[in-house]
Amino acid sequence: MPKFMATKNTISHKKIWDRPIAGSASRRSFQRIACSAMLGLGLSLAWATVAPAPAQRTDRQAQSYREMMEEKVAAELARRSQVLNWARSQNPSQDEIFRRLNQPLLEGNRTDYERNMRLAEQFRERAEEARRNRQEQALEQHMETARAFRELAECNRMIFEGVMEGDKEKLESAYSRIPELEAVILAHTRRRPPRDWLTPDELRRFRRRRTTTQ
Repeated sequence: MPKFMATKNTISHKKIWDRPIAGSASRRSFQRIACSAMLGLGLSLAWATVAPAPAQRTDRQAQSYREMMEEKVAAELARRSQVLNWARSQNPSQDEIFRRLNQPLLEGNRTDYERNMRLAEQFRERAEEARRNRQEQALEQHMETARAFRELAECNRMIFEGVMEGDKEKLESAYSRIPELEAVILAHTRRRPPRDWLTPDELRRFRRRRTTTQ
């Protein structure tokens, strides 16, 4: 099982990070999730090295993004409905309901942490190369991108811990930072940082959009 190493680019929180995730779907071992993270790493590195798209997104790209988000919202609302039906029939504790409702956040943020830390290191190395080549503009962009990925990884850790501890303040703090960090990465790379889970704000916005268009 890969372990977190205490380096300058690594956030070390072993106790809570290595804790098994509760719930039927979350009994998977950390090794299995870590394996998925490593499989996704190849995609993330490819994502980071592809030539950037044009600075201004086309209407078609924007439409594709909206459609993707609407599909995610529909799937998440269906999943949440199943959890609430289960809660009504089983009468579990509030902690268990909270945990099951936020299950995708646990698995997604643990995987995203690994990928975002690796991308932060990759862009840090690019910044060092730009420094050696005296490419000031590239140096600044790569440094800002690396910093944004590191801070995004910190948000991943905070969300994971917030769900495990039931700490809503920690969750809200992490959620509030994500849009700005992802905007920095999008501005410098012309690509959105990939993630499979939704923030509460995204869920609310696209749920309202679905309601008004129906």
